[in-house]
Amino acid sequence: ETTIVWGKRPEVTPDRYNVEVNATDDIMVEPYSRVIEEGLSASFNITLGEGVSSFHIVVNDEEFTTGLPDYIKYADGILTIGDIHNDLVVMLIQD
Repeated sequence: ETTIVWGKRPEVTPDRYNVEVNATDDIMVEPYSRVIEEGLSASFNITLGEGVSSFHIVVNDEEFTTGLPDYIKYADGILTIGDIHNDLVVMLIQD
């Protein structure tokens, strides 16, 4: 049995998530936060202050002291968080 529905098809609105990146005093993050559609990536510019040679991260209270999780990349001063499916709070902590 086939049903025909007349009119405009409702637009599917993808879910949106807040991604917030904080840092200790000697690390600057820009922008501070973004709202991202589900499944997309968010990039943040990272500037390390004088004397900062490395950092580790905490993502939603889970600390990563020896490397980054697979969905986060850092290269050339840009931190990219990929395939976002929930709100994220990321903290950059100077080593």
